[in-house]
Amino acid sequence: MTLIPTDRARTYYELEMGRTLVHGIIKDSIFISADKLEDKTEAFWYIHLLPNDYKTGKIYKEYWGKIDNVVFKDGKKLYEYIDRWINKERECEQKCNHNKFFRGTQNYDALKSQDWSLRIRKIFETETGVPVTPKELRKIYITYLANQHVDDATLKGAAYAMHHSSRMQQSIYNSQTVLEKVQPIYEYNKRMYQDFFSNS
Repeated sequence: MTLIPTDRARTYYELEMGRTLVHGIIKDSIFISADKLEDKTEAFWYIHLLPNDYKTGKIYKEYWGKIDNVVFKDGKKLYEYIDRWINKERECEQKCNHNKFFRGTQNYDALKSQDWSLRIRKIFETETGVPVTPKELRKIYITYLANQHVDDATLKGAAYAMHHSSRMQQSIYNSQTVLEKVQPIYEYNKRMYQDFFSNS
């Protein structure tokens, strides 16, 4: 959830291999599955959502989100972890009655909304001491982008990837304080006056 623009919880707990989580490459707007590629290293993982797969699908239609093969500090790559989970640690061939990427830790059932929310809260509470829900994580992400003063194109891209409008992004997900919101203009004024006084 932190390596791509944070999606709604439903996308994750309903993530289904071969349907909403697919492995392959998009060429000329056509998806080619990894098993049809001569060179499998060309393939990427994508989140692929049809309109019925998410809340605002009727507005934003079919969605493709590429998951980059992030390289971590220890040299390992995200795709290595995905592959290891699917082929070894997920252990679903005999124990699952579903094809969802994530599963319950006790009974291997498909996750529900409350399961996913509880899982994310526990991870954050364990690692940071602060319980964070999936929706709060979306707010944290947008507020972080705003505090980094990213350009409008980046914010619009984040809004689209998170399946909502720029207006909703600012009214619901941007949790900046007033001081944080006005900081850019104060920084601009400071530079402007420094330039003026240094040239006068």
